[in-house]
Amino acid sequence: MMQNIVAIILLPILAVAATGYVKVHNNCTFPIWINDVAPSVNQFDAWSEVAPSAWFTAAHSPIANEAGTTQKIGLQRGTNDILQLEVAINPTAGGTFHYDMSTIDGNPFNHVGKRLGCFPNWPKYAFQYCAPYETKFPCGKQVPGSFQVMSAPSGCGDIVLELCAYGP
Repeated sequence: MMQNIVAIILLPILAVAATGYVKVHNNCTFPIWINDVAPSVNQFDAWSEVAPSAWFTAAHSPIANEAGTTQKIGLQRGTNDILQLEVAINPTAGGTFHYDMSTIDGNPFNHVGKRLGCFPNWPKYAFQYCAPYETKFPCGKQVPGSFQVMSAPSGCGDIVLELCAYGP
């Protein structure tokens, strides 16, 4: 019984250690705003400005309360026109993470390239690249619940969304 309790406690910790953090890299020439949302967090006061070339690290784990974390990303503080980066680790599925670059509430970054995957190991592991103005799934408008699944093995590093990314 005690071994089961230890395993249940350690499993989420190991999943975070295997994947690192959820980050956003603002590779654009203009500032962006990010609202870091997770279960039981006051999402109305959590907006942070991210300068050009700067990085944002989510305060909450991608396994937060087994629900993951969401970064609401816009061009202005408090805007409703947002790109949502949703990431959740599945600690029982061998290191996979579920992600969504949801445009259901707007698409303020439609005009720039976006890349999501393991960083700094883009070439080693699968990643998603969305070219500017791309409208095909998973880069265009999605319906709720339309998540992608990627592998996040132990060498993954951080799970990063890069805005204004160049080429695949």
